[in-house]
Amino acid sequence: PNYMRVEVTGAAPANVLLSAYKAGTGSNVVIVAINKGTAAATVPITIAGGTAPAMMTPWVTSAAMTDNCAAKTAVAVSGGTLMASLPAMSVTTFVGQ
Repeated sequence: PNYMRVEVTGAAPANVLLSAYKAGTGSNVVIVAINKGTAAATVPITIAGGTAPAMMTPWVTSAAMTDNCAAKTAVAVSGGTLMASLPAMSVTTFVGQ
């Protein structure tokens, strides 16, 4: 199929918003996570319905002004699940590799 499902495994924290996009075929997946909360959050995100990328690179913009669309260390996707670490009051875009 030419679609993928991206969802939070279990209950998502109240202040976290997620959106996902897929381009074409393969594992071209982008996940945008917004943490509106004042505390950092770790959220398990599951990618299903196709081939998940092996790694995803987070690009972070935070309210603390320490990050302005800064590329961080790539995160492994294991068994179709990505453990997303989201700083407080931030927007993180995970780009599949």
